[in-house]
Amino acid sequence: MRATRVKAGPVPLDEQEIDFLFVLDVEATCVKDNDPNFKQEIIELPVVCIDVRGKYSRRRAPEFKRRDRRFGTPVAEFRSFIQPEESSELSKYCTKLTGIRNEDVKSAPTLRTALQMLHEWVDATIRTHS
Repeated sequence: MRATRVKAGPVPLDEQEIDFLFVLDVEATCVKDNDPNFKQEIIELPVVCIDVRGKYSRRRAPEFKRRDRRFGTPVAEFRSFIQPEESSELSKYCTKLTGIRNEDVKSAPTLRTALQMLHEWVDATIRTHS
């Protein structure tokens, strides 16, 4: 049996076998005292699609101007506020921490609806940039 030599360290993104990464950073309801009984809920669902290899950079969204090969190229963005189902009002602390106001979430879709919208966006984004 012959030993295979593996290159040490992480593989650069443009050498990966994947074309896209979807990066997600949710915001959730919160209270100042960090009460362990407080049930947090997602109130914002932002996602960015990254063209890992740079193959589709020509079609990137206009809001993404810079290109850094180490991190890929952003080509699309999804963002939705989420209407909390348990908490009727965001705490002042939550608004101060996240910048999300009650007005932002009052007429927003539920988490279930936003996840369906996200699923459709991911499918459309992959079709558009492939």
